[in-house]
Amino acid sequence: WIETLFGHVKGEWPHLEKIRDGAELDAELVRVQSHYNTVRLSAAIGYVTPCDEHQGRGDAIRQARRDGLARARADRIDYRRHLKETQP
Repeated sequence: WIETLFGHVKGEWPHLEKIRDGAELDAELVRVQSHYNTVRLSAAIGYVTPCDEHQGRGDAIRQARRDGLARARADRIDYRRHLKETQP
């Protein structure tokens, strides 16, 4: 997994390679780590954050997403049926 992490870091935060000051790099790596774990969605774990998955919220988030998609689909079908019924 470390190769994947390095690939993401190099691809998504290329400015890190240009930082020469150690203290500045440490501060930026803390910011990147926080973003990677709490904001960035991971495809490998079903498009939730690593923090959500680690804290046990991943399944609920994925289920809520599936439920929302099913509701949206049902709403579209109802809308189109109603539209057909009201058009001459």
